[in-house]
Amino acid sequence: AYYINDACTSCGVCLPECPTKSIFKGRMQFFIDYDSCMDCHICGPICPVNAIFRQNDNTKIEFKIKSMK
Repeated sequence: AYYINDACTSCGVCLPECPTKSIFKGRMQFFIDYDSCMDCHICGPICPVNAIFRQNDNTKIEFKIKSMK
């Protein structure tokens, strides 16, 4: 799965491109639902600030904690 880091400006370019609707808006930025992301990476190349990356297990935990704050 992929994640969106703090560089996200909430421009929304990625939102309509996700085929599984795994991208959602948080308070300050967009996030990706790890459980429904199918790893297609359509969102990554279209991000104008390069804020979308492939996650590893440590990143998944870190961003779930951040999104709960």
